[in-house]
Amino acid sequence: MVHPVQGVVVAPDITTDQRLQASIAASSGLAPNTATADLDRALSGMAPEAEAVEYRLGLDAVERSFGADSPLARKMRSSRAVSAAIRASTIPSDKESFRQDVRRHLMRAFGHDEAFRRALQQGTLVIQTTDETPELNFQPLIDYSVYRDGVEKGAGQFSPAGFNDRLYQQLGQTRNQTRGHLGLRQFYAWWPQ
Repeated sequence: MVHPVQGVVVAPDITTDQRLQASIAASSGLAPNTATADLDRALSGMAPEAEAVEYRLGLDAVERSFGADSPLARKMRSSRAVSAAIRASTIPSDKESFRQDVRRHLMRAFGHDEAFRRALQQGTLVIQTTDETPELNFQPLIDYSVYRDGVEKGAGQFSPAGFNDRLYQQLGQTRNQTRGHLGLRQFYAWWPQ
């Protein structure tokens, strides 16, 4: 599914993922509510491993949607790219399966940590998806490739500003925690110290 993007719509009373979807879809000429509903329908019909929608954007649309100083806009200018394909993170449809994948990932990363092993044994490891931690204000993870003359000229990932890093640092004083992503699906995990 490919949508051209030309503008930005921001509504303070909706989630960040909805804001991004509405921004991209509304700028393609659809009304924000209709656009978000169309994107939601498209996402709900996808397999769990393909939970992101791809959009094609020109430099002007990238600058309006993400800012002229965003990593994507800078990459496009430096590579003289004329378009970008972006995929934005979504909430996993099968959260329990996602949590199991995250648990395996964390076991590899923190298996040496005594507090982490204790949390696994005692069942006190908490793994949450971004919609379950609104206080941290997770921003969508944007995966992109930039193109010139139909040839890929670069790729990368970034997350727009807005994550509540101050709260994350405060929480880190009383608990062990980490945030990360598997593919384009983000998570927040914590366990007692």
